[in-house]
Amino acid sequence: MKNSHEEYVIFGICSLLSDIFDLIHDNGGKVRKIYLNMPEVRDDRVRSLEERVAMLGYPVGIYHSLDSFVPAEEYKYIIGTTTPRKHRLITDLKRTHNLTFSQLIHPTVHLGSHVHIGEGVLINARSTIGPNVYLDDHCVISRCVNIGHDTRIGKFSNIAPAVSIAGSSEIGERCRIGIGTTIIDRLRIGNNTIIGAGSVVTRDLPESVVAYGVPAAVKRGNDE
Repeated sequence: MKNSHEEYVIFGICSLLSDIFDLIHDNGGKVRKIYLNMPEVRDDRVRSLEERVAMLGYPVGIYHSLDSFVPAEEYKYIIGTTTPRKHRLITDLKRTHNLTFSQLIHPTVHLGSHVHIGEGVLINARSTIGPNVYLDDHCVISRCVNIGHDTRIGKFSNIAPAVSIAGSSEIGERCRIGIGTTIIDRLRIGNNTIIGAGSVVTRDLPESVVAYGVPAAVKRGNDE
């Protein structure tokens, strides 16, 4: 673990929160405050926010709205939700408080040459990012993802664990690529498109659709 002793404030939560805690710790930091932008959704199959925070073993402030937030220079800021709608939260925080959001890259990540990593990008453990890849602002790369050379991932997109994206591909903004999906080379995925888990994508997909299967096919529109 790095010895940076940096302190982080997280806005919003989702099921990925434990991974974000790990990213912070493996970069030598600690979580100090969590601000919820909406009520927590309880699920008996998912640990609650209080349970996750208790496992950290040190005190963390939990605030159930953004109303009491005041920026401070000693903190770094992270978005804790991976929904494509997070762009609304980010826009509000930037407009109201002029915040800049930190990148978090796990120490086990392999980065090729000339990789662009935008503001607020999260890259989790054991992912491989090929040369000349462009990761636009606030995209999330989960564990064990393989992104081929000269590929571009758009703003606010979420790439789930064990996804393989071949070279010279382009993923649009606010996309969600499900766990274990394979995307062959030189494909284009339109903005706001969702690809279901375990799919194999062999042709371009338009924007604002839900697609899945082997090979992946469009099943319906994405009304989100």
